Amino acid sequence: NFESARANYDIYVLFMEKSFGVLKRGGLLSFILPHKFLISEFGCGVREFLAKNGALKELLHFGSNMVFDEASTYTAITTLSHGNEELRFAHIRPDELDKPIAFDSISYDELSGDKWG
Repeated sequence: NFESARANYDIYVLFMEKSFGVLKRGGLLSFILPHKFLISEFGCGVREFLAKNGALKELLHFGSNMVFDEASTYTAITTLSHGNEELRFAHIRPDELDKPIAFDSISYDELSGDKWG
């Protein structure tokens, strides 16, 4: 029932797809979640979904920096919205969230289900 469910997927990819489906035009929705979907095999489905729908407005990638003291998960903040022609992204450290962020961007024409990394 979900386009994004591939291989041994992490359940958060289903939340991303379902949430985008109920998100109103002009609305924004952000998740903080593992960034593994960007480069893993199971992530190809959600990457295809996001690219096809231009669903991801912004991606803040924390790389190997730990965001939470009690969780050893590499995280990202994703912001979903409708009608995006490009994805804005930045690699930052958690202690930089209170500073202006210099985003790069890439057109959705250049993205697919292949690894984003």
